[in-house]
Amino acid sequence: MGSKYEDSHHTVLTNGTSDTQRVRAITAVSTVRYSCRTLVRSTHHTMSAGYNSLVPDYLPIGWLSYVNPEGQTYYASTVPFRVVTEERLNIPEVRDKICKWAMYFGELMKEREIQTVDSVELYLELSHEGCSYYLVDHRTRTEFWLEELSTEALDLPAADCPAHLRYVLEEHYWTHVEHFPMHLGGIPRSIVDDLISIFVQGSIDQLTSNCSPFPYCPDECRKFIKLLRVSNGTQVIRDGNIIFTAARLWSVISGYRFQTHYGEEQPKFSREQSAFAASRPRRALTRALSLALWRLPEAYISKLDNIYADNLVYTNHWRAFMSKNLDDWKTTTTWALAFLITDMLSMMNTSSRLPLGSLSVLLCVGSILSSLALSFYHQDQPEAVSAEAAVYLDNVQSERWGFDLIGTMYSLPKALFAWSLVLFTVQYTMLVIHLDSGAAVAVILGIVCCIAQVARAYLEGSVACPVSAFRVRITRFFRRKPTEELPCFA
Repeated sequence: MGSKYEDSHHTVLTNGTSDTQRVRAITAVSTVRYSCRTLVRSTHHTMSAGYNSLVPDYLPIGWLSYVNPEGQTYYASTVPFRVVTEERLNIPEVRDKICKWAMYFGELMKEREIQTVDSVELYLELSHEGCSYYLVDHRTRTEFWLEELSTEALDLPAADCPAHLRYVLEEHYWTHVEHFPMHLGGIPRSIVDDLISIFVQGSIDQLTSNCSPFPYCPDECRKFIKLLRVSNGTQVIRDGNIIFTAARLWSVISGYRFQTHYGEEQPKFSREQSAFAASRPRRALTRALSLALWRLPEAYISKLDNIYADNLVYTNHWRAFMSKNLDDWKTTTTWALAFLITDMLSMMNTSSRLPLGSLSVLLCVGSILSSLALSFYHQDQPEAVSAEAAVYLDNVQSERWGFDLIGTMYSLPKALFAWSLVLFTVQYTMLVIHLDSGAAVAVILGIVCCIAQVARAYLEGSVACPVSAFRVRITRFFRRKPTEELPCFA
């Protein structure tokens, strides 16, 4: 295919003419598999007499077609070595290009002295510039390339060390197997057995800790264990559907191990533990607003920081958090509406029309409106998956303020309702004991604020709570963690 030279992160191939083609290294998770959308145009066809086979006869020698459990057709070859592609080989031009690229990579692998050719599989994807590729090794279960590349060029995450990076390459390997499971011939039974053991341990970790970083909840673990045990009794699993299932779960487990720094010097024992940065100090404006809003924003901000530690969010914890928030906002709306009616009826008495009463009504209305707005805007979040939750959290998180703004907004319904109650109490206490001086107002406000501060535990009970001595002892028994790092749940 001509000569080659290096240009940036691409290998440029020339065929001796003015045409130039490029080889681009990609990963198993950066293919166009799920981004390519072609409209289907169905037409009628003529069935020839005695037509008893719908298998295409256009494939070159050594190539076979398969259908992934998701319905995607792909093609695999073992001549001269293992190659897979999702390109449409029914088109002669595409077929010729794939065969030429396969021959080129076969020669290149000989030049690079790749010894384990039998266990190596090449993925090819045509592009306008030339061809994209990656390779996997079924023996070592990793992804690799034929050129020296940086993780940044491949859009891979930064890693602690090569051993840590291996989990990303293993995740990509299992993604490849998930996409192309039907031609492999089988996988060892031990792969599925190891998965079952991992889900048993993960289920126990979830049941004995509120801060387990395992990506699935106990109910999901039990379902996976039950499904994986269906294929018991065989040493080699040949069913492509079971291989697809095991590969998808293994890709998640490999990604989870990378995110938690599994096997490294400092693994993440808690999903709320940040492996990179210390907690960001609160700004003066945030502290002032939080103090004015009964310190409720601090609880929400802290919870959001913990949920999205290291930009990683878990589906089950996010759904539980948002479901609780929606319930709180709906409950606050009900209480505020009932109190608003009471407040309005009281104000119908001309003798009790004081400024504090009017302000109490306005705050109550603000509580209702903010509750309704938050409920409507977040009504789909209790069903969101982790990817959708991550997009939402990225949108509401500010580089400068973090979750300060959204945490303050979350607290408005309860905080405004609490202030409405305080002002209502102050006003009618003044009427009962016939006090109207500024000093009396200040004294009563101070007393009520103290009472309200004591009631703060109830107001923020759904978001955070103090760590009890019993909770500390139990958590130490299961997790052996310092008390100050424990999460707090209602």
